[in-house]
Amino acid sequence: MACSWDDLAALSLARQFPKVAGRCAAAVAQTVARIGPIQAQTARSPFLGLAARIPGVRLDDICAAYDELLIVRGSNIRGTVHTCTPQDHALLEAVTRIGQRALWARMLKLKATTLEEVWEGIEEYARDDWRTPQELHVHLRR
Repeated sequence: MACSWDDLAALSLARQFPKVAGRCAAAVAQTVARIGPIQAQTARSPFLGLAARIPGVRLDDICAAYDELLIVRGSNIRGTVHTCTPQDHALLEAVTRIGQRALWARMLKLKATTLEEVWEGIEEYARDDWRTPQELHVHLRR
């Protein structure tokens, strides 16, 4: 099936502005699932992007989607903020580890441990409690 440039533009626009029912946290999550991960330079930018894509959505509904873990936020590539579904976050994290492996190795200059052991240690340390960047840094140094 051949598509004209106008057809392709319309399909792209439809993906960026999907029609979802409601304006609740579930609708926010459904929007993120349909458009894919949102890459931003600041933590507030995904809120603006979602408000533009879901006219009438309230800040409380977007916050509820985060609070209920229907969508998650992470900073896994060069400090860029990513908002996505938990399922997409797992994929982003796996790809990032591959892509950033050489950078981590160069930065850490490990001698007595492997990157896998470092990553496992960080994950274990942060699994049950929120950790500040400073706490993570201290833990990593130990």
